[in-house]
Parts: sequence; C-alpha cells; structure tokens
Amino acid sequence: MLACLSLLRLNMLPRLIIAVAVFLFAKAPAFSEQLSISDPQLEAALRKSGPPLRDGSGVLFRFEPPSNLEIKAVYLAGSFNNWANNDNGVVNNPRFAMQNKQSDVWYKFIDTPTPDFQYRYVMQTTDGQMLWTTDPFIDARQGDNSATNLNELQHLRAETVTNQNTQSPTMQLSLQRVWVEPSEANLLYANVTTPDNSLDLRIHITTPLGRVIYNGTQAARNGVNQIKIPAIEWAGGYITQVELVRDDQILAEEHVILSITKNPADDLRYGFFASYPNTSENYDAKAAMLADLYINAVEFYDYFPAHGDYAPSEAQYVFEPFGVAINGLDVKAKIEACQRRGILALAYISAYAASESVYREITDPMTDAQGRHKIFNGEIMAEEDADDRGKPKWFWLMNVSEGSAWRSYIMEELKRTLEDNPDDLVAFDGFEIDTYGDPTDARFYANGSPHDGKALADILQGFVSHVAAMTHETKPHGLVSFNSVNEFGVQNMYDVTDFLFLEIWRWQAARLSDLVDISYFHQGASNQRVILKLYPADMAEPQSSWPKWTLARILGATMTGGGSLMVVGEPDESTETMHALNSLYYPDHQPLTKTNADVLKRYYAHDAMLYEYTHGGNVSNLDLRVPLDDGITRSYYAPHRNAICVQLLNLSGHPDWSDAPSSISTRRNVAVNIPLPESITPQAIYFASPDSDAYQFPTQLDFDTQSDQVSISIPELIVHGTIIITCN
Repeated sequence: MLACLSLLRLNMLPRLIIAVAVFLFAKAPAFSEQLSISDPQLEAALRKSGPPLRDGSGVLFRFEPPSNLEIKAVYLAGSFNNWANNDNGVVNNPRFAMQNKQSDVWYKFIDTPTPDFQYRYVMQTTDGQMLWTTDPFIDARQGDNSATNLNELQHLRAETVTNQNTQSPTMQLSLQRVWVEPSEANLLYANVTTPDNSLDLRIHITTPLGRVIYNGTQAARNGVNQIKIPAIEWAGGYITQVELVRDDQILAEEHVILSITKNPADDLRYGFFASYPNTSENYDAKAAMLADLYINAVEFYDYFPAHGDYAPSEAQYVFEPFGVAINGLDVKAKIEACQRRGILALAYISAYAASESVYREITDPMTDAQGRHKIFNGEIMAEEDADDRGKPKWFWLMNVSEGSAWRSYIMEELKRTLEDNPDDLVAFDGFEIDTYGDPTDARFYANGSPHDGKALADILQGFVSHVAAMTHETKPHGLVSFNSVNEFGVQNMYDVTDFLFLEIWRWQAARLSDLVDISYFHQGASNQRVILKLYPADMAEPQSSWPKWTLARILGATMTGGGSLMVVGEPDESTETMHALNSLYYPDHQPLTKTNADVLKRYYAHDAMLYEYTHGGNVSNLDLRVPLDDGITRSYYAPHRNAICVQLLNLSGHPDWSDAPSSISTRRNVAVNIPLPESITPQAIYFASPDSDAYQFPTQLDFDTQSDQVSISIPELIVHGTIIITCN
C-alpha cells in the first residue's frame, strides 16, 4: 500500500498519509504481535542493565534508574541526537524516549553513530523533575557526559552468549566478621543459586604462598550455606577458596580473604558514612557491602546536632548551624550493623570546635595572640574580624589545653559518645579528630592559659593523647586518629594515635612519588598504619570521580609506601552502589562506577592478603633501593614471615598523581635486580599484582642469585605489584 503512494497525485498525499498513519497506529498492537521475532538472546539483553552494546544495525543502550525514584519516563540524550533537542534540560519529545519490557531496565536502539560519541540518560520523575545522569557502566567522561568509542563496545551477541553460558549454578561469599582475633573462629556464608541438590562445597584455606591451613567439604543447598571457619593462631591474611562441585567437576569458584589480627589498626581500610535519612534501610546489607571491600573501620561524618554535642539523645535533630536534618535512629542502626560485622565505627569530631549553642554554655575559647576569640567559617579568623567583614561564624575554636574548662567538658562528652548509655543513641568505637588547616608554625593562645605561646601541635598532641587513653580504657579495640592535613602535626601523633590519617592536597604533594614517600616515611617512623585521603576535585583538571587509571595509580602509590587510600563509603544497598569521596565535604560523594568498584576490591583484597608481609606492626622498612625504570620501589622486612617484600609502582610516563591516562600499557618481562642484605639467602620468590588475573595470588618465579643480589623477570607489570622473597 505504501509503495503505491508515488503514483498518487500530490494533492492527495496529506489526506492519505494521515489515513495510513491512523490505520497503522490503530493496528499497532496486532501488527507488532504478528511481526514479533522470538529472540531469547535479545530478550535477555533487554532485561539487564549494562554498558552499550553494538551489532550490525546500531547500538543498544540499557539503563536501570535508582529504585528509590518514581520514574515516569527515561530519555536518551547524546551527541548523536542533538541531545534530545532538550530545552534547558527538559526533554519532552517521545522520539527520544527509552522503552521497557515490564522490567526495571529501560532500553533504546539507535542507528550506528560516529565512532566517538557522548551521551547521558534523562530520568523524568512522576513529580516532573528531569534528572540527567551518566552511565554507571562507562568510566570515561567528556565534561559531565559519558564518553565512549564504537570500537570499544562489546558485540550484542557476545554478551548474550556469555549470559547463556552463566545459567549454571552461581555462588557469592561473605564473612560474618571482617576480622577476628587469632584463635577466634569465624563464619563464611556461601549464597548458592542452584536447583541441584547433589552439589558439594569444598573449602580450602591457605597462606598467600600456598601453605594449607584447612581443607573441608560439606553438602551445598540452594540459598545461604554456613561454613565454619576454624580458628587460626597466627595474625595475617589468608586465602579462603570455595568450590561448588558435582563429583569432581567445579561448577563455580570464589575466594575471600580472611583477616586475623589482634590489632585491626595494623591492617586498616577506611570508609565513611555521611547521610542519615528518614528512609527505610537494610542496615545489614550496607555493612555487608563495606565488608565485601575489606573495609574494617568507618568514619561517621557530621552525624551530630552540634560540634561539642557528640552523644545525641533525640531521634530527630538538625546540625547546627547548617540546618541539615539528621535521623539519629539511622545513625544508631548503622553503627550497630557495622559492629555486628566487626567494622569499627569512629565518630568524626573536631579537635577544637564548638557550635554556638555549646559555646554559649562553655565559654572557654581559643584566641589569637591579641586575645581575640577565634572562629571558623571556612577559614580561621578572629571573631572581631568576622563581624567587621560581615562574615558568618560557623564554629568557635575552643581552649583544648590541659586543665581548661573546655577540656573537662569535652572529655566527659566524648566518654558518653563511646559508652552504651540508655540516655543517648550512640556507642562508637573511637574517634577521627579533625582540624581546620592550621599552618605548621601555629601557636596556641587562650586568655589566662599557662600554655600561651606553645606550639598548637603540642597542645593538640596532649588532647589527642588524653582522648586515646580514655578510648582504650572504655573500648579495648577502640581507635583514635587525627587528621594531619598536609602533614600538620603528624610527628606529634606518632606516640598517641592508633593510625595516622593524612589529608593530602596537590599543592603540597603533586607526584606519585610524594604519596609513596609520605606513606613510607611516616609508617616507618611511627610503626602505625598510614591512611591517605585525596580528592578527585583536587586534580589538575578537577573531576567529580576518579578516572579508572588515576584511582589505580593512587592506590598503587599508597600501597607501595605501605599505606592505604580512603576512597568509598555510603553504601546504597538498593542499587548495590558504593559512593566515592569527591571533595573534603563528604556529602558531595559520587556513585562509584562498577569498573572502579572492581579496581578498588582488587587492590583492597591484595592489601588484606599481604598483611604481615607488606604492612603490620611487625613489618619494618628495609632500605634496599631496588632500581626500576620509569617506576618506584619500596622494600620491607617481615620477620614473622621470614620474608623480604618489594613493592613496585609503574609510573608509565605519568609522574603526577592527578594525571588521567586513558590507558596503561602492560610492561612484560621486566628485569628487576634486588640487592640482598648480608647473610640472606633466597629460598623462593613470588610475584602478585591486583591488576592481573594471572597473578592475583602469589606465583612462584625463577631467579638467579649472585653474591650480593638476586635477579628476576617480572612477567607483567601494569600499575602495581609485589615481590615476595622467602629467606633462610
């Protein structure tokens, strides 16, 4: 019928086209049903969110909105469709709308675009909001948009064939507690999906170098299987491999790292909470997501009604002076869920700040050298200067010196913050004590204080020492840290904190070598774990989230120096998404992409596995000065493992940590010559890397020994790797 249109007179075209259009729309349901093609592979792809897929006809986009939003429609806007002809962010042309097949996943096909293209998804909520968001499966960004290349996309049929092949039994592992003490048992949960009731679980626990600690077998059932992990006497990281088998055929295989320690601060990986909403939450699922990343301590940022009021008793309150609504019951539930997993909950507090209501009650402020009261409003200044310049006054800086009225008040308040009192909501495990960027040479003053003119770092050292002693008396496994911004006061904290926490800004330390040095030097001098905190917003070209290889390089630099990088927190169990720090204001956190989540888990697992090899209270720095072209190395002696470890970092021609290379070339067969200390004879040498599936676990290498050095060839080095030399 449509083919005959060319034979009709032009003046008949409008009427006939309208008639045909009405006919087609009227018949659309029956017409589409008659012409529908049965394609199970395509149907499977349409019901699964993921990155764009290509085939010979174009590109398939798939997107699943967050479950907490009520969605009316989803649109696809990109460089290939003039950004959906949006009008100041509003899209209303149904031509750009995505579809869904009675599922939570929305999809849209487009014709093959130009090779490089950008796009975003636009969610229209039932209340009329237009929410633009990037693709969580694509890390590359061009400004605020997801960016990719046609040639980098997986073929549609490749994914669906993979999906077909994964219909066999599946298994997920999670530990009851993220760490236990030596000689303390643990539980492992194996969540198995299978209709087959004839399967078994085989459990193997080994040291990182393969020495068997335990082997066991038990019947598997569909659902959650409890596996008893026997007590292990020695501190360290242990590989637990679980196989789902039928007869001797392995149907699924997963592993998890056990952390055995008397002191969790020795093997710390640090996360955060920063939002406390009035919504229904699955708190155990949140804690499980943290534990899955081997995070064993979390900081509760700005959870309180006011600085100086750290043990809230009301179910609902607002944070003074900013008016942020906080659900105290949410804070309480998150603390308790973390503690059930063995994750230590640390209260974020200020070393010296008080909100106005607390200040008016305990008027004992810190002053400048002229005796003027000091305040903080984004910068530290005298209260008089703030008044003269019309500046706000957020917090007053208080007299934290020994013997002051404020010290007496705040110590009682902090003790209540730890204790499980019926009169308040919280019972934390310790404190992260913050400061506001004081200069290195800052001096302390307070009217009438005998400590006038002393170094502020010394006064803060005394306060932190007092807090730590009280914390350890109240909570045996409690932890206290101090935020040494750009290394301020860090040496004062060597003997008084449980771990060192350093917020580092690019103008202070711009190179990857700086991050290695900061971690290596301070952990060596203090025998404490070093946690670094950096922000994507501080990159030379500011970002809202870490580019993949930037994240891997910073993780690798920190771990090369024996430390750990704080990256994520705020787990959202409804979308199975962690959130990563963006700036110093934690609520600015951004969703962690699935690619970055995989990078982070690999690096944290590598770190947990090598506890007592590359870090820990028994591990010391060893100055071997191992050369590596276009790279950095640091060496360690692990006496309880009778081993020497060399950490490797590949710079790949990008020395600055804020560089964002789009890719990293794998270096193969890298020659490494390691000087040997006197009286050391290597027995075996191993290599492991979080960047490589083949070397995820330590793999033994061949080596040549001369009188004073050992030579090996590293099979592949992408960003970071570890050499382990067992000695006589």
